[in-house]
Amino acid sequence: MSKVGVIAKLTTVEGKRDEVVEILAAQGVPLADGEPGTEIYAAHVDTGDDVTIWYYELYTDEDALAAHGKNPGMRDVGAALGGLLAGRPEIHVLAPFAAKGITF
Repeated sequence: MSKVGVIAKLTTVEGKRDEVVEILAAQGVPLADGEPGTEIYAAHVDTGDDVTIWYYELYTDEDALAAHGKNPGMRDVGAALGGLLAGRPEIHVLAPFAAKGITF
């Protein structure tokens, strides 16, 4: 099976990005830390605006990505973000083929 990458864009309500960052750092990223098939789960703020958060995620395979999506703690994170996001996250699933620092 091939590794699976994800790029996710979260757009926050104006003035709420710092609050979202705190929630994701305290709750979201630690959840992924306990997932055996999650290799990279990196959150970034966009330096070009004050409402965008980007994630880069790397999973060992599609089963690991599915397990991440079914992690019950993700519902808790979603509930904590209620009213702080300007819409649904924009998700792009990727098939990595070459990289520095990633073993294929």
